[in-house]
Order: sequence, then structure tokens, then C-alpha cells
Amino acid sequence: RNPLETAVSLYSTALKSGGVLSDVPPPTHPYWNNIVNHKQTLLRWQANFSNARIVPRLFQVGDFVNGDLIQDFMAAVGLPPDAPYQQPARANESLNLVGIELLRRINHAVPEFLPNGQANPQRDLIRKHFSKHFNQGRKFLPKPETVTAYQETFAESDE
Repeated sequence: RNPLETAVSLYSTALKSGGVLSDVPPPTHPYWNNIVNHKQTLLRWQANFSNARIVPRLFQVGDFVNGDLIQDFMAAVGLPPDAPYQQPARANESLNLVGIELLRRINHAVPEFLPNGQANPQRDLIRKHFSKHFNQGRKFLPKPETVTAYQETFAESDE
């Protein structure tokens, strides 16, 4: 998956979890880099599973078998397409532009945790509402300088 797309997805998840970040962090941020730097991920896997056959593939919906991640995985591991399985519901889809902007502002007013340290019960309703109603339409894009930073940082390894 393109590192910038991965970062935007992670940003959306962070906001669903109560985050208040104003934009996707730069690719040099240690936590974010650990997740979006796929070259380093593959090198770690190779170092720890040297005898394993690692075959990296691009994560692009247009390249999935029948446009479906589960069917693509089944084909990749050699399962027959008619193998019985229960199709899971789509989950953790990225928020759209409006959802990102609204939720970021709501997160400032309705924190994930109450002053006593307990989870804020309102957050579950907020998360469910945004996940249901704000995942279609115009996509969120980070600030232009953030986009450029990701493109430049991962230009060599983004194949």
C-alpha cells in the first residue's frame, strides 16, 4: 500500500480513537514511520524469518481478485474460489474529508477518557456514527507539504 495512503488510514483510525492531530504526522515521526515504511518492515521480516518465502504484493483494490481482499488472499494461498467461508463485514474504513474535519473538532470537546480515567461512554456512539455515515465521498488529503514529504521520503521504495 502506498505509504501516504497508509498514513491517511492510520490518521483516520487515530481520530476515531479520540485523537486531535491537526494533520498526518511527517514520515519521520518514529511511530508512523514504523508503520508506513514498508521497506523496513520487509527487512525486519527477512531478518527474523530468513527461511520463509516472503512475497510482497501491492495493496491496491484494483489489483485484488474480483476487487475483493478476501478473494485475493484465498487465491494467493491457493484456496479454491468456491471454498466455504463467511464473508466478514467491511470494517475500519477511512473517514471522508468532512468526517475527518468534524471528528477532529469533536474530539477536542468530547475526550476519549473522562477526568476520572474511565472511558467516555459517548465516544462509542460517536465512533459508530462517524464510521457509518462519513466513509463515502470526497477523501481527506493531508497538507501539501505533508504529501510532498511522504512522496520524497518513500520515492525509492514505493514500487
